[in-house]
Amino acid sequence: MTKEDDTEDQTLKVPENNLTKNIDILSIAETIGFNAHQVSWTVKENVTAARDLAKSIKQNHDELLNGSAGVEELAGLARQLEDNSKTVVDLAYSRKTEADEGQKVMNKLNLQLERISEDVLNYAESVMVLKKLSESISEFVTEMTNIAKQTNLLALNAAIEAARAGSAGKSFSIVADEIRKLADHSTVSARHIQGTANSITEGIHKIAGEATESSKKINEVKESIRHEQQSMLHITDAFKEISELNNELFSSLTQQAQTTEVLAGVFNSLSEGLEGISEFLGTQDKNHEHLAGLADNLNLDIYVLQRQAVLFKQPKELIFGINPALSPESMKKMYLPAIESFCENLGYIPRVIITPDYTSLADILLEGIVDIAWFSPLAYVDAANRGAIIPLVSPVVNGSATYKGYIITKKGSGVKSLSDIKGKRMAFVDKKSASGYAYPQMMLRREGINPDRDLKETVFLGSHNRVIESVLASEVAVGATYSEAIEDAQKHHLPIEQLIYLAETEPIPKDCLAANSHFDEETIARLQKGFAELATTPRGRDSLANSPIKGFVPVTTEVYDIVREVSKSVG
Repeated sequence: MTKEDDTEDQTLKVPENNLTKNIDILSIAETIGFNAHQVSWTVKENVTAARDLAKSIKQNHDELLNGSAGVEELAGLARQLEDNSKTVVDLAYSRKTEADEGQKVMNKLNLQLERISEDVLNYAESVMVLKKLSESISEFVTEMTNIAKQTNLLALNAAIEAARAGSAGKSFSIVADEIRKLADHSTVSARHIQGTANSITEGIHKIAGEATESSKKINEVKESIRHEQQSMLHITDAFKEISELNNELFSSLTQQAQTTEVLAGVFNSLSEGLEGISEFLGTQDKNHEHLAGLADNLNLDIYVLQRQAVLFKQPKELIFGINPALSPESMKKMYLPAIESFCENLGYIPRVIITPDYTSLADILLEGIVDIAWFSPLAYVDAANRGAIIPLVSPVVNGSATYKGYIITKKGSGVKSLSDIKGKRMAFVDKKSASGYAYPQMMLRREGINPDRDLKETVFLGSHNRVIESVLASEVAVGATYSEAIEDAQKHHLPIEQLIYLAETEPIPKDCLAANSHFDEETIARLQKGFAELATTPRGRDSLANSPIKGFVPVTTEVYDIVREVSKSVG
């Protein structure tokens, strides 16, 4: 186009006719495009959800199988415990009977000791009587000895008197001599008797002492037996309590064994049911894959339709191209309010084409099918390398014209640092994504990790949302995304608190809105000004009030030189 053309409407268009006036083909194509993207997105979300469900069911099935085996093992153990408990009950009753018999023996022994103790005491009393008799004999012997002495003395006096009497006293002298001999013999006999009596007395004393000692020992034995009787009584009571408790335990184990066997049957039934569901979901997964393929094909067909519909572009229509990096809901909240208020301020009618990927977005801008394309930083650099496009502005999100990319993992993944990524499965967004590919590649290479060689597998999921969902679902160990996608995931109630941030990039310039080269300088300046002043207009303020985008700043291609360097460093 030239400057002589209408500078306020230098977009691609065809001559108006009755057909194009009556049918707004581009608007219809735009609506169908959004709906197709919504269908495709929803189908892929359903595929992810179904796979998560299948994975969860398989995990539950495996756990049920393990649980069933464990329950069956527990049932066997319960039966074994039941048998052991019965054995213990029988043994306890047997030991209680033995303890009762022991108690009876102890009682009998105690009675016998009581009798022995009485006999020993009676024996001791008899010994004491003998001791008194022995003492009486000693007294009697002493008296005999004294009598013998007196007799001996009398015999001596009689002999003396007989000697004085001469022959007259001769007969008396003989008698006196015999009396003296009898007295001597009595003394000797008394001495023998005394010795024997002393020996008897000593023996009696010894016997009496031993009887007393025996009596003491018997009393000690009786006391010991009394304690043993008490202990045996306690043991008997304990065996009785043990028997009763074991009997209760036996009953409980019997019931538990029966319950466990029923539970094992329930586990087996659940496992069979889940196995059937798992097979059904496997079939459904194939259907979902087919449906996802159909949705992708529908998107491509509608993309082709949109390209053709551009030929019926009406005056004052301005066509924007955006890539499918976010969910349709997020795109409508993030992109459309700003685009609609911008066009309204400048007198344009906005139209939007959602491209299948980053490359397609560059294609339709370079071909002049769209007037303005909303690029990610790396996608803009790639498009600028392929042909002449004009950078206009960059959005200001949450007060900043830059953002940060992250390499993320999930808690419990075993990945704690970038060095742990080797041998893992990693998800990227697209090779034209700065935070979703280029920057993470550079950070990995700085850590000595060659993504092409050291990763187990590299997958490209097409959007930041799917990368985050895939990491949270443990489908991949690591993923590459950016700050605003994390915020969007939080708004959708995803459990982002389970994420671990392994690395973050330096600030990256935000998206670039670029125009095709058909516009002249005056129109380019007008477009830039319209975006830059959008937040200051009443319509712009209203549209941006609930949007994360709070305005736009003009940019030049040099702003993205840092992205070019990163792109070159990762090839």
